[in-house]
Amino acid sequence: SYVDNGEGPDNLLLSEVENENILNKLVKEHMSNLGYKTVVILKGPDTRGINTAFISKFSLVGKPQLHIIPYTDPGAKKSRGILEITVNIKGKKVTFLSAHFPTQSNPTAQRKEAHEYLRDLMLDLQKQGRLVIAGGDLNTVPEEDQKYGYFSKTLSAAGQVSNLVGCKSCEGTHFYKGEWSFLDVMIYGNN
Repeated sequence: SYVDNGEGPDNLLLSEVENENILNKLVKEHMSNLGYKTVVILKGPDTRGINTAFISKFSLVGKPQLHIIPYTDPGAKKSRGILEITVNIKGKKVTFLSAHFPTQSNPTAQRKEAHEYLRDLMLDLQKQGRLVIAGGDLNTVPEEDQKYGYFSKTLSAAGQVSNLVGCKSCEGTHFYKGEWSFLDVMIYGNN
């Protein structure tokens, strides 16, 4: 509610939501005066019950779906998926993809597969003529981007990555052990 002079964001992608009851409680008890119409969470395979979610001031179009990332590592099979939601914004259908990738305690290969899957999903949706915005906690530190190009190459192929095209003086979105990182990222599709 601190965004836009207390009006709150129009669309909000959430990375760690335990269940639908908690999400609805948040919206009804703490955001009830902000005009949110769409509240979506789909239970994924995460055994801890942590899911991605979406809240919007715009009307839902179609049926939300959860894309399960096809990791090659059997240990990652229970990781969170990518939530796809489409809303009608002033006559235009805009698709949002809410993601939460494996943490830094997991192998880099898992984040590589997640970034590639998100890129391919964004590109596929854009080929269908859809306007796409993706984002969330991608759990990627600067060293990984420098070494593997997850933001600068992989996701940049599908759109503009917020920390590469946005605020040039911003230090990051996450401060941990004395260092800033852009773990939270938005990608604005090429179309």
